Amino acid sequence: IGYRLSTQKKYPTQIEDVCAGYNHAVSHLKEKGIDMSKLIVCGPSAGAHLSSILTFSKLDQKKYGVDVSGVIGYVGWGCPFCFDKEKSSLVLRLLLNQLFTKGYDRKQAEPLSLLSKSNIPMLLIQSRHEGLMDYSMAEVFRDKAVKLGMECQLYEVVDELNTHSWYTAGVFVIARSE
Repeated sequence: IGYRLSTQKKYPTQIEDVCAGYNHAVSHLKEKGIDMSKLIVCGPSAGAHLSSILTFSKLDQKKYGVDVSGVIGYVGWGCPFCFDKEKSSLVLRLLLNQLFTKGYDRKQAEPLSLLSKSNIPMLLIQSRHEGLMDYSMAEVFRDKAVKLGMECQLYEVVDELNTHSWYTAGVFVIARSE
């Protein structure tokens, strides 16, 4: 699902677009008679950020009329699940500064802060050599999910290089060789 970029519009435009796109897709598929009881929501990088909010923020689900009752799983890779400034790269801090207007409460857009108890299992895919954010940001998200009683697995991408662009651009179709 597409969304307007932060160079065009500031947050919350992006989550509004994703929720509207999700609602439209679900409605359209239901009209076509497609079974919507086994959906998997997924996304890489910023898409993982937005899709995690769509899937796990009861506040945003209520605000934008999102029904996730048919979602049976979530997969997010390369995601800034929390906005810990000390564990974010300069590039991520610059991207976040571009995303929000000055003074915006970033907790309203942080997956960690918005995470609500859910029965939707999740798989988080992250690299220790991420380049944009520290691996521990995904660990903090996973730990909160587990503490809430949710099923959450964290898969570590094994790679020695700065991998964000590589592993968020594809889903491990071929082995990477340098």
